[in-house]
Amino acid sequence: MTYGLSTASKYTGMECYVSSAFTKITCLSAPGTGLGHWAKVTVGGQDSDIYGAEIAYARPSVNFFSNYSWEFNPAAEGAQTPGNESIVLHGSNFGTIAENAIDKVSYGPNGVEYRPCEGADHADCACQIITSPGLGSDLKWQVTVDGQMNISDVTTNYKQPEIYSVAEAAGETKGGTSHVISGKNLGVLVSNSYVEVLFDGKAIVLDGEYNTTAPVKRAVQDTSTGYIAGRSKGKDTDYINFILPPMAEVPQAKTLKVRVGHTVFAVSQDSNEKSFVYGNPKIDSIENLAGEKICVGKDETDESSCQSTTELVIRGKNFGGMGLMKGDTSRLDIDGTKQMLAGSKNEVGISEWTDDTITLLYLGAQGNATVTVGEEESNMYSFKKRSPLLLMDPENYPQYLPNPDGYRTTGVTHAGEFNLTLAGCFLPKDESALVENEDGTSALQVTIHRCMTEEDGDVSCDEENGAKCKLYPSSLKEVSTDLAPEFCKGDTVRELKCKLPEGTGEVNEVILKYGSPNFRGNGTIFVHYLPPVVAKFDPKLVLTTGDEVTVTGDNFGTDADKISVSMGGTFLEIKNTTVTHTSFVAVVPPGEGTAKNVYVTVDGQTNVTHRDDPGVLRYLYPIIDSVDPTELDTIGGNVSVTGSLEFVVPEGQNTRDDPMELLLHVAGQVSDPITINYGPPQVVNVSMCFSEAFSNVFKGPCELNEDDMIVPLGDDCDPYDGANGGCRLNTNGGYTLVLFGENFGKPDAGVQKVSFGGRTLKNSNEDDGQEALAEVHFVSHTEIRVRIPAGVGVDIPIKVKVGERESIAKMFSYDPPYIEEITPNNP
Repeated sequence: MTYGLSTASKYTGMECYVSSAFTKITCLSAPGTGLGHWAKVTVGGQDSDIYGAEIAYARPSVNFFSNYSWEFNPAAEGAQTPGNESIVLHGSNFGTIAENAIDKVSYGPNGVEYRPCEGADHADCACQIITSPGLGSDLKWQVTVDGQMNISDVTTNYKQPEIYSVAEAAGETKGGTSHVISGKNLGVLVSNSYVEVLFDGKAIVLDGEYNTTAPVKRAVQDTSTGYIAGRSKGKDTDYINFILPPMAEVPQAKTLKVRVGHTVFAVSQDSNEKSFVYGNPKIDSIENLAGEKICVGKDETDESSCQSTTELVIRGKNFGGMGLMKGDTSRLDIDGTKQMLAGSKNEVGISEWTDDTITLLYLGAQGNATVTVGEEESNMYSFKKRSPLLLMDPENYPQYLPNPDGYRTTGVTHAGEFNLTLAGCFLPKDESALVENEDGTSALQVTIHRCMTEEDGDVSCDEENGAKCKLYPSSLKEVSTDLAPEFCKGDTVRELKCKLPEGTGEVNEVILKYGSPNFRGNGTIFVHYLPPVVAKFDPKLVLTTGDEVTVTGDNFGTDADKISVSMGGTFLEIKNTTVTHTSFVAVVPPGEGTAKNVYVTVDGQTNVTHRDDPGVLRYLYPIIDSVDPTELDTIGGNVSVTGSLEFVVPEGQNTRDDPMELLLHVAGQVSDPITINYGPPQVVNVSMCFSEAFSNVFKGPCELNEDDMIVPLGDDCDPYDGANGGCRLNTNGGYTLVLFGENFGKPDAGVQKVSFGGRTLKNSNEDDGQEALAEVHFVSHTEIRVRIPAGVGVDIPIKVKVGERESIAKMFSYDPPYIEEITPNNP
C-alpha cells in the first residue's frame, strides 16, 4: 500500500498483510507528516484505483523548552531581548530530520508576531530555533508542519527590563536636567519598540517637550549622540536618556521604572524599580525691598489708615511650582505664620511662587522664614536689613557699570583702568562693613562669578564660587542726590569702588553681598574679559618630529586648564608652569601636512590664526622644484632633485642697508650667494612705566601687577589737567619710558643708539664707570628703556639707530606748565 496526497505515492506502508481474506489489508504507517493523503493498493502487480482516504498525521505539539545544552528553561528564565539565542522546542509530530517538513515557527501574544530564524536540526521530538529581537511575556508558540498548525499551551517570556543604575538619581524640583538610565533588556534593539519612564507609575515627558513614548533607535549608538535610547558603544549595556520633569506632586521621593512596549504588537513589560529623589527646599537669600503702602480706608492721604510693607524676594531651590502651593502641599512661614496667596498685585501675600523664587508683600521689616514642600522643611533664614539696590541703567548711570569694551585677563582695560565702580542705595554707612575678618570676608562684598551661556541662550553662573573684587577703604562715600532713582525711596546713594580681579570668559556675573544673611541686590551686572590675542608663535615653523612653541600675545589668563590650542584637528599640550597673561608654551606633536588654521581658546573665547597668515604655526615641509632628467635611458642613470632649504637665521643685526651674503657649503662645494638682511629698527609704541619702585624700573621689571603698570603715552590722560597730574610727563624728567618695536638688535651688540631731540643719550652698556648716569637700557630686540632727561617742549623726536640705520621718529611732549598758586596775591 502507498499513500500521500493525490498521487498516493509519497509514503509506503510497512509490514502489510491480508488481515481479512480478499477484503482487508493491514499496514503500519510510515514516518511522515501532513494530511489529505490518498491511498492505493498493489496486489499481484495490479494497482487499485486511488482512493480519497484523507489519511492525516497528528498535528505538532510543543510540551516544554530548553536551550541546546539543557542549561536553562526559557519559559521560566526568559530570553534576551536582542534575540539571537538558541531555544529547543520539545514536543511531538515535528517530522523527520530528513524530510524537514517544518513550514514555520512563530511566537508572540497570539503565536504569530515573531518569526525566528529556523535551524536545520528538526526531529520528531525536538525543534531548534534562533530567537528574534523582541519583548513581552506569556508568549505562545505556533508550529506548522507540512500544512498542519498547532498553538502551544506552554508559553515563554523575554527577560524583564532591568535597570542597573540611574546617573544622578536626584534633581531639583524645577526639572530640566538630563539623566541616563543604564540597564539591560530595555528593548533598544527591537524594531518598533518604545520606552516609557514612569515616576510613581505615571509616564513622564522623555524629551522635556512633547513625547511620552519615544521611538527606539535600532542602531548601536553612544549616549553622546543624544538619542533617547540605544546600546552603549562597545558595551553590552542599554541606556535611556530622559529630561527630568518639574515635580508635580509630593513627596520628593519617587519610584522610577521603565516600561518597554511594542508599537505594533500588543506587548509591554515593566522593569524593576529604582529610587529617584527631588531635592529638599533650601533658602539661599532673601532680598528685603521697600514695598508699596497698603491703605485700609478709601482716603489714601490719611496716613493713619496706611501701613508700610516689605517686598520680600526669597531665592533658593526646590520650592516646587505654584501648583504645589495652591494645592496646599507647599507653604511659606514667617515667624511661624503661614503666608497666604495675594488676591491682587498690591495686596499683602504671595504674588509669585516658582521653583527658585518666592515673591510677596509682607507687613513687617524683619523675621525668620522657612519653606515647606510636602513633609520637607527648608533651613530657617532671617531677614533684618533692607537689601541694597544698585544703579544699573546704562543710559543714566554708565559710570557705575563695568567698562563695555571689556577688560584684559589681568583685570585692566587697555586704557589702564583696573577699578570697578558701583553705586546704590540701602548700603551701610559705616566703613566697618568693609573690614575683613580673619577668613578674608567682610559684611559687604563684591565678587565676580564665572557664567556659561547654554545652547538655548540662557546664562547659568557659578554662584557658589567667585573671585573677590577687593573694595577700597574710600568706598561708601555719598554721591549727588540728583542720581537717586525712585526705587531708593529717599535713601542716600553711595559709591562702591573695588579692584577688579584677574579673570577669563565672556560672561562673568557681579554679585553684591551684604551682611548675614547675604543679599544679592536687584539685578544682574556682567563683566566681560577680552578674548585671547595671538601676536606670534616662536618658532612658527616646527620640525615634523614636533617641538615646543612659545605663544605670545595677550589675555591668556593663568589657568592652563582653560586654554586649548589646536592646529586643525590636532590639539597641543599646554605646559602648566609656563602660562602667563601674555605667553605660554605649547607642545606640537610629531606630524606633517600643509598649514591649517590655529585655534587658541581661553575659557570659551577663541582666536583664529588663518592658515594663510604668514605668521601661522605650521610644520616645515619639503619643496621640490624640478627633477632632471625627466626621461631615463633603460640602462638607468643619475637623477638630480632640486629643492629649497629652510633654516633659522641666528639673532643679530645689520648696521647697513646693504644686504648680507649667505653661502651654503655642501660636501666641499659652495653655492651661489644668497642675499638676506635684517629689518631696520622700528619704534611701534612709546609707553610710560608707573611703579612704586621707580629706581628699579630702568633696568628692572615693569609688569602688570599691583605696583607696576605700562600705559601707552596719551591714553586716558589730559596734559592740561594739571590738577590731576596731567600725563605725569614732568619737565624735571627722571622717569622711565618704554619703547616697544622690532629690530633693535642684540642688547649687548654695542651698535645701537637712542636720540632724544637730536641729542644722543648715554647707553647703560657703555663702561665708563658712571652707569648711574645712563639714560638708555637695551632690554631685548623689541624693548628699550629710556630715562627721560629734564627739559621742556613738545613734539620732541625719539629715534632708535642701529649702525647707519635709523627708525622713524616717535614724538614726545613734556606736560605744559601748570600754575598752582601766585604769591603774593595782593593787588
